[in-house]
Amino acid sequence: MKILRLFVNDHLDAPINWILIENEGTVDGGSSTWEELIPIENAHIEVYLTVNCCGIHKAKTTGIKTNKITDDILLGLLEDMLVEEIEEVHPVILKTDDEIDITYVAVFNKQFYNSLMLKLLALNSSVRYVQSFAYSTIWHENEWTIFINQEQQFIRTSEYEYYLLDDTQPISKILEHMVNTSMHPKKINIYADNPSNQQKYIENNFHIPCEVHTELNFLPSTWNFYNHRSTKFHFKIDANTKYNVKKLSKSMFIFIFFLTIFWTMDVLIIEYKTHLLNSSIKKSLTTISPTDNITTNSVQATQNKINQIKHQKGVYTNNDLIPLLNTFLNTASSVGSDSIVQIVYSEGNMDIFLNGMFNHSQFESYQNILLSQNIKATITEYKLYKQNKTNNSTNNNNPNAITDQQSQEIDAQWVVTLKSN
Repeated sequence: MKILRLFVNDHLDAPINWILIENEGTVDGGSSTWEELIPIENAHIEVYLTVNCCGIHKAKTTGIKTNKITDDILLGLLEDMLVEEIEEVHPVILKTDDEIDITYVAVFNKQFYNSLMLKLLALNSSVRYVQSFAYSTIWHENEWTIFINQEQQFIRTSEYEYYLLDDTQPISKILEHMVNTSMHPKKINIYADNPSNQQKYIENNFHIPCEVHTELNFLPSTWNFYNHRSTKFHFKIDANTKYNVKKLSKSMFIFIFFLTIFWTMDVLIIEYKTHLLNSSIKKSLTTISPTDNITTNSVQATQNKINQIKHQKGVYTNNDLIPLLNTFLNTASSVGSDSIVQIVYSEGNMDIFLNGMFNHSQFESYQNILLSQNIKATITEYKLYKQNKTNNSTNNNNPNAITDQQSQEIDAQWVVTLKSN
């Protein structure tokens, strides 16, 4: 892979330093204008900004949900710390730590940031990332890193935070202030043109061990200022990636096409089987109750017709108490509600307990009419009925026998028993 690594300062019109890397080896480099870099093709761009291109801030976002944090909210929280007006800056959010309610923000001059984006787009190459040069230095937990050369000076105190050093804030003054107010580092890493002087000064005055470094780490992206949710821009896709995306899209289209066909076939088969089932059910129901469509009403009408046929045959189920009682009352017209003392119904058999108001002299005619409806009717004196039930209960453990409590509560004289013939 070919990588074009750019080292950009806050003067975008000035020539920029660059190196061209291929197969992990440097093949070219120099100092050129942005226009002179356009002929370099098929290169992935990495941009390292000098530390004075943006300021790093840490905002306390207590009570604000991560997905509700906007640029305007962050700039409002940082307003007192900004040198420029809010309208003149552009924030780039790194991430939020929900446990401690912290959001890291890189604040750029808006004109500088927009100009940088336009110049990168003009190169017509894919941009891997844009990040601060400070993130190419060594950093470990509980350690600080000092970088001093002619172009830039800074002290890095955490993975994301760093502070600028200049004539008004020399290393001696800012170190003294930070050591007194911040957590004391276990070690300080030094990058400098003359590191031995810095090392002696720090170790003698602050008693903090130091280690000198010369190599920078350009491989990972610690904080990408290019890909972030606050800015819209066009992503560049190289030819190989574009080919793979098109190939995947074509495969997905074919898969979805055949999946749709198989799904449609399954639906048609289900509809056909449903039609056959409906036709079969409709044909079967027609012999019982004429119907054009299978609906809840047609099914209920068929069920009623079946029950009617069963009752005509003298067949009654556990749910047919009312139909059997109606048949008896329609036949025995002399029986009124004041004649009935109690009714016992179980498994299609019914015992009707009647008081002395019942005229049993007409029972034989009732019996013949009920018999024509396949219902066998018998009449027994209540005392004899009770005695028979009591005997059956003693001998056969009959659950339909009258208990002593029932015999005390029931004031009956006759018992009419109805059952299927």
